Amino acid sequence: MSVTRYILGLDLGQAADYTAIVALERKPEVVGHVEQWERSHRFLRPQYEDKYRVVAAERLPLHTSYSAIVDYVAKRVASLRDDCELVVDATGVGRPVVDMLSDKEVPLIPVLITGGNNETVDALGYYHVPKGSLVVHVNNVLAQGRLTIPKALTMHQQIVSELQAFRAKKTKAGKDTMEAWRDSDHDDLVLALALACWWGENHKTEGVPFTENPRKPEDVAAYQQERLERMRDERIGRAETEEWWQR
Repeated sequence: MSVTRYILGLDLGQAADYTAIVALERKPEVVGHVEQWERSHRFLRPQYEDKYRVVAAERLPLHTSYSAIVDYVAKRVASLRDDCELVVDATGVGRPVVDMLSDKEVPLIPVLITGGNNETVDALGYYHVPKGSLVVHVNNVLAQGRLTIPKALTMHQQIVSELQAFRAKKTKAGKDTMEAWRDSDHDDLVLALALACWWGENHKTEGVPFTENPRKPEDVAAYQQERLERMRDERIGRAETEEWWQR
């Protein structure tokens, strides 16, 4: 699967729950270098780490029909010109919606949220992922400073509140679960965010640059800056290698 710049998480609601969409933009950044040797020459290979930024977050109005949701999501995906991956909560009512999205030829990753401990993939391509595992990925990228939630984002406060409401609870069987601290708390935005983070962390870019055509002029400058930074890092590695060899 090709590397994409955007990851969209879709948490499908039911009658009393919102359907939430969270879009992440990811960017591999150099975080260090590893010393390697080749034919008696020392060189430094850059190490990359993916960083994420929430670029869109929204809740669709309650009682929005599934056909309207499918049409809306399909348009959002199409607007990104194949430069995104859609990760969908296929639990419960999600399966029929997944079928509807597939009928529109929307490329997607269906996820069944489970209460177990192991992640698996079934013969139909559905990922079975524990809810706790999803939220752990959000906690990791937040703790490592790799997830940014801009204050200018329309749903900024709602996402922050949902994240703060999540706590570890013990089930009757003694297992840890991640769920809202109070039953009245919504968790649709944070689950959509968690779906996107989970997929991104399990399918890292490994420093591969994005080669899709940018959609906006400012993206052109960003691409060019990325290329210059990579060329600079390569030059630094060569310079250090030559300096070491001359000693």
